[in-house]
Amino acid sequence: MIEKKDINVCLRLKEELKRCDMKIGVAAVLCDVSAKTAGRWCKNIPIPADKLSILADEGVDAGYVITGNRASYIGTQEASGKYTVDQASPRAIDPEDPNAELFTLIDLYRYLNNKNRTEIMQAVRSLAADQLNEEYDQSSGLDEHQNCK
Repeated sequence: MIEKKDINVCLRLKEELKRCDMKIGVAAVLCDVSAKTAGRWCKNIPIPADKLSILADEGVDAGYVITGNRASYIGTQEASGKYTVDQASPRAIDPEDPNAELFTLIDLYRYLNNKNRTEIMQAVRSLAADQLNEEYDQSSGLDEHQNCK
């Protein structure tokens, strides 16, 4: 008797690769396998755990690939299938905790692919530099309308 394979893991991996804008060839290179092998992971052979872990480091939601459930704090799936992010990290037990937003930011960052992580880091660096420069200008008594002689 031939058993019917559960290909849901394969379908969810394919969905996650698309969400992360990652081509099969890129996944293959990252996992040090042939493109043919990586392609099979999206069709009929579930991805090995060690390879899924590698892809998770690149933004693939491994929990979703395995279980079909996204972490509840990531957001809500609407009827359209799109997700909205509207909840805090479960590590932020107390909403009044000054670190609640930081925990949420870190947890959401983990779901980004490398391209988006790079863009976020560039934006954060730029904003931090602007803030530091503003604080320096204020502490040195300068304002933008003063001329230094």
